[in-house]
Amino acid sequence: MSSGTASQVWSTTPSNLPGASKIYDFVVAVTQDSINANLSLFVSEGLAGSATEFIYAYDISNNLVPIALNDFLAQSNNVNPFNVPNGTLLTDSSIRALSNAGFSFGIQAQIGIPRVSPNVTLPGWSAK
Repeated sequence: MSSGTASQVWSTTPSNLPGASKIYDFVVAVTQDSINANLSLFVSEGLAGSATEFIYAYDISNNLVPIALNDFLAQSNNVNPFNVPNGTLLTDSSIRALSNAGFSFGIQAQIGIPRVSPNVTLPGWSAK
């Protein structure tokens, strides 16, 4: 569509709507800037604190299976794999407890914008 003037009549013809075969009660148009602004607000404030954990461990048949964190904690003497400090020696009791529980790997993720110092530039992100 061209920029509207008082003499122009707006219609669905020059749009991507399927045409007269369908009748719409209304059509909503949004700008990319409004989507980006609302998505930024959503990921920075809307999901604070909702992290998701995935843990995979070997079962008694040596099959790699997903397991809930609470179930895994019961098997590992309450050793949380996400709380083991970096650089912990393989001989440490927490590592032995994870190994005895069949721990293979875990992933912990949270949707949001990382908290970084103001002078750090994130790839693909620009503060407006």
